[in-house]
Amino acid sequence: AAELLKTMSELRPVVVPALARIRASGVLRVGLPGDYAPFAVERDGVLIGADVQLALAFAAQERLQVRFVRTSWAQLLRDFEANRFDIAAGGISITPERAAIAAFSPSYRTGGKTPLVRCGEETRFDTLAEIDRPHVRVVTNPGGTNERFVREHFQQAEILVHPDNRTIFEELVMRRADVMITDDIEAELQA
Repeated sequence: AAELLKTMSELRPVVVPALARIRASGVLRVGLPGDYAPFAVERDGVLIGADVQLALAFAAQERLQVRFVRTSWAQLLRDFEANRFDIAAGGISITPERAAIAAFSPSYRTGGKTPLVRCGEETRFDTLAEIDRPHVRVVTNPGGTNERFVREHFQQAEILVHPDNRTIFEELVMRRADVMITDDIEAELQA
């Protein structure tokens, strides 16, 4: 919680009026998709993860109640602009579009995009060129940086958009997709 407070103190000045408003209301509204482990994921109706714990610790320190507001990767910016929540959490990547309308804390985790494939098929998909071939099915969740990466790098592969990031890995297991591009931390968790 102390590090989160330090991080929040480093945010651009635009955050100061928002923090005053949040303190006055007594409620911290945290928007999150809730489908991206280990940051924030819903399991059996309960939100868990590192960003969930950070939000709860910050709220406790500030004597605020937390209200988690569900959003999606595709709706994230629109919901923020519509003032549905005060902060977003859950493994939010910094993109130019997001940075244009929101202040970001310094990153506490960095990584890169990684292909995820079924065991035993790693050598078929060693490079982006090997993935970007006709008849290769690349699955992605809608609206986030994974979909952006897929659409920017694959013109020949078949792109499949799966609506639920929590069940997307089953598409690989059930052989309905060949490759998923995700962040390295999510690939490590799934492996």
